[in-house]
Amino acid sequence: MSSITPRTPVKIIWNKIRAIERSLSFYIPSSIFTDETLITDLFKISNYFAEFFAQASSDNSLTSETLYTKQNSYCNYSRADFNSSNIECYNKPITLQELKNSIKNTKPATVGPDNFHINMLKLASEGILIELLQLLNKIWSTGTIPKCWKEATIIPVLKSNKNPTQLDSYQPISLTLVLCKVMERIVNGRLQYKLEIRKLLTPSQCDFRSGRSTLE
Repeated sequence: MSSITPRTPVKIIWNKIRAIERSLSFYIPSSIFTDETLITDLFKISNYFAEFFAQASSDNSLTSETLYTKQNSYCNYSRADFNSSNIECYNKPITLQELKNSIKNTKPATVGPDNFHINMLKLASEGILIELLQLLNKIWSTGTIPKCWKEATIIPVLKSNKNPTQLDSYQPISLTLVLCKVMERIVNGRLQYKLEIRKLLTPSQCDFRSGRSTLE
């Protein structure tokens, strides 16, 4: 709220209000019912949520028809010729401009396990960004991803008009590390560009593609 001034555009103010409303939906229940038993211990509640979300994301939650389609869908598409000699543009070291663009386009969000906010990078000096670029390029060239980048803080978000004491009334939101998001955006931009210019995506795919809409 401290960033709002008399000259702040109305659109930005409403975006901040909506962000506050979304944050209020991060509801951690003090008790839940599972197997007709009331659980009030927060540690046990966290474990029940972890087991429930893991089960909901596994193949065990899919119908037999959906599972069959998932396991055999690759048969319906020809494989892309992805022979690489490490001299292609998408294999080259990350540039400072790519890093700056990724930081600029990463939206401010709730911090993850690192308690590090993207605005700290948006306000960082050129020297800090150059040091960060060297770190990312070392990760890129060696293919060694930091173990902590694979961690995330999972927040249960209560669905609208749902019973807060039931596990299935919540949906999970994953909060990952800021540096991981910045790196992912850079790699994703390179891959999307290569897939688009080589026309490797089916024309019927609209979601997650620039200039397309799922409503078309």
